[in-house]
Amino acid sequence: MASLLKGSSLGCHIMKGLSFILVLFLAPSCSDTQSKALANQTKAAQPIYGDTVSKLKAASSRKTISAREYGEAIISGMITPTDNEQTLACLDSLQSKNTESRNFAFQVYKAVVKKSDGALTEVICGYIKDYLYFYPKEFLNNYQKSDNEEQLLTQENIAFEFYALGKEYQKELNNYFAKIQSTCQKCTATENLFLEDIRTKVETKIHQISE
Repeated sequence: MASLLKGSSLGCHIMKGLSFILVLFLAPSCSDTQSKALANQTKAAQPIYGDTVSKLKAASSRKTISAREYGEAIISGMITPTDNEQTLACLDSLQSKNTESRNFAFQVYKAVVKKSDGALTEVICGYIKDYLYFYPKEFLNNYQKSDNEEQLLTQENIAFEFYALGKEYQKELNNYFAKIQSTCQKCTATENLFLEDIRTKVETKIHQISE
């Protein structure tokens, strides 16, 4: 019996020794796993800063920025305007009841008019023609502050709208400017001269387009 107990005790010591060696062998592996997990947590916690322009374009594609923000991005050159919903929403504000919104929309229009082509050019012609018609004094004030290129492009845009009417354009042109003159009661003498100058240049450009 004593021999049996002695053998059993020796076996226990051997098993404990093997267990200790096994722990030592596995310890580095566990440590590596924990280190990797900690590194991954640290990496995930760090903020990732991307390109601001890319973020804005991605946001605009998801329609998560306001028309105002989109318009500011067009003015700053961060976004190239196209005939999409966001650009048109900015131009819609040319008919807003809020003066500040209209003036901001005109700044967007000036940025758009220099970069537009194709479908967008066709659209903005109608916007600026209506802006002059419904808010002539305000239009003339903004027009006078525009550079030469912006003024020329604005004249062309209005001219294209009348050219598209075909042979009846002259009658419509006469009615258009007559209505503006009658509604712009607060226009100064200088502003009326600008208005007459715009009409003359618009007619000239219609003739040039027709040739």
